[in-house]
Amino acid sequence: MGVTVGKRILVGVGVFAGVGVLVGMGVLVGEGGFVGVALASFVVTTSVFVVIAPSAAEIPAFTPTAASRTQEASARVTAALANNTVIYFILLLSQAASNVPVASSIQNVMIMIMLIMLIILQLLIYWAVSLDNLANFPLVGQDEPWIAAASYKLATDGVFGSDLFTGYYNSEQRHYQQLPGFHLLLAAIFRVAGVGVFQMRFLPVTLGLLLLPLVFALARQLAGRRRQITGRRAGLLAMTLLLLLRFAGGADVTGVPLLDIGRIARYDIGVPVFGLAALWLFNHAERRAHRPRTPLWYAASGAAVGIAGLIHMYGLFWLPVFLLILLLHNGRGVLRRTAPYYLLAGAVFAWLPWLLYVAGGWEDYLGQQRYLADRFDLLNLQFYLQNIVYEIDRYRVVDLLYETGRLQLARPGLWTVLLALPVSLLMLLRRRQPAATTLVLAVVMHLFLFALLLKQKHYNYIIAFWPLAMLALAFCAVQLWQRRPWRPVLALLLLFVMIEGLMAIDRRHTVASQVTPYTQFASRVADHILEGSLVLGLQHYWLGLRQYPYRTWLLPLFMTGSTFYHESLTLDQALERVDPDVVLVDRHMAQFFARTAEPAQPDHDRYLDFRRYMARHEATLVGVVEDGD
Repeated sequence: MGVTVGKRILVGVGVFAGVGVLVGMGVLVGEGGFVGVALASFVVTTSVFVVIAPSAAEIPAFTPTAASRTQEASARVTAALANNTVIYFILLLSQAASNVPVASSIQNVMIMIMLIMLIILQLLIYWAVSLDNLANFPLVGQDEPWIAAASYKLATDGVFGSDLFTGYYNSEQRHYQQLPGFHLLLAAIFRVAGVGVFQMRFLPVTLGLLLLPLVFALARQLAGRRRQITGRRAGLLAMTLLLLLRFAGGADVTGVPLLDIGRIARYDIGVPVFGLAALWLFNHAERRAHRPRTPLWYAASGAAVGIAGLIHMYGLFWLPVFLLILLLHNGRGVLRRTAPYYLLAGAVFAWLPWLLYVAGGWEDYLGQQRYLADRFDLLNLQFYLQNIVYEIDRYRVVDLLYETGRLQLARPGLWTVLLALPVSLLMLLRRRQPAATTLVLAVVMHLFLFALLLKQKHYNYIIAFWPLAMLALAFCAVQLWQRRPWRPVLALLLLFVMIEGLMAIDRRHTVASQVTPYTQFASRVADHILEGSLVLGLQHYWLGLRQYPYRTWLLPLFMTGSTFYHESLTLDQALERVDPDVVLVDRHMAQFFARTAEPAQPDHDRYLDFRRYMARHEATLVGVVEDGD
């Protein structure tokens, strides 16, 4: 057939994405607006087939292999027209799903079926985009194997330890460098499906998949029973924005937070899943405050917060959010309610096994946490001030400016967030409704606590509150849609956001398809290593070389000096303790040693120690593996 799987996926993604976004537009449309959306759908889906999709000559289902350019263009347009027939039908379904009042059991069943179809459609978009080249792109970074190594040992040996750091405060037996929540889930994946880059990244993709219906459910809950249509519209639109709104810059990524962060095997994506679940449980408890067993719902909400915190510490930020909401709703009487106590009890219950585990190796815990000590300088006022000042660093990847200093105006997704999100929060606050206030407080409190308490200004962390921001935008858009003059503006804006997102997805697919597979590169490295050799290298390559005893370069570097280790060792001494048979020097380590080779550099002693160690052991070059990636 001559058609690659990747190109089939891309065409499918184009179709599903066009349908999904137009469904989001369709649920916003009132009477008289359907024609405009139908015309927009023609433009969008024609773009998918004519501009973004692979050459039609490579897709025999659309046109013969030897098609001319004229025939090719005609085939693409024909495919787009055929696709629109399906889209119009789905738009009609979405209109029915969002506007038909609940009047009978048959209507209820039909509406539920329609809603489930629309949600499944959006999930298919996410699934197709996320699984495309998952094992090869992005390139495996330092955090993914660092995390996976402990999960691997737990899955294979039943020991929560990391051999990467053998000898560093008993790390090979008791792992305290990260919280255990994500590790437990990843170990389960490894246990069931085996070990590999795809399996490692399948977990965050799955968590992202769970996030989408959670957002829809939360939108319906926040809207309330009296505003079911608003809830359905806002939920579907929020899902669409999560899938296609491009916020960050960069040529190799989509810039869509969910699509980029949701394919990296880090713990970030797990926090909003349990955080939104906690919010749903909390709202449910608030609405049945005077009913029996309500305290159990607060306890369940607290437990979900605790689990989010066990994935990453900032998952606990939901506790002050809920406590503040209780204070606003009850005033001084909040202390007489059982709700805050059950919330805290639920969180403590979730954390209790981990606290007992830490207590069983307290000295090891303190030792392994030395490299994180500067992130918890909570008694120092300067710690908070610096965190606030440098919070802007978290968002530098959005690339607001060109290198020349001019604003990037052709970024509809970015400007939608920067300009519309503050307006959306103000509009929601003015409604003076408990659900709207809860959403606003959740967004604002997360932004504030992230700036105040998190010294690490990682962009990936924003996924914790990103679904809340999309919900706020969606509710604002639904409210504005009720004012007819705003409808063309909103429809056009969503169209531009969708096109930008689709183009970014296509660009990432092109880049990802050209990357050397991780396993292929690792096998080329393994060809130069004798069986049983102890390998020292950056943790990036552990997953592909795990058949060897493997230590990360961070191990001897952590042992150097007195900051991260109780002894003040030189790098030469630390390397002697590791005692590797093979030393991997990749571009990262080569750049490090090239920089420290300068006598004026503060780490120059490390360079000299490394040269001294290699000379004493008469190290020889056994191979060079080059790769453009």
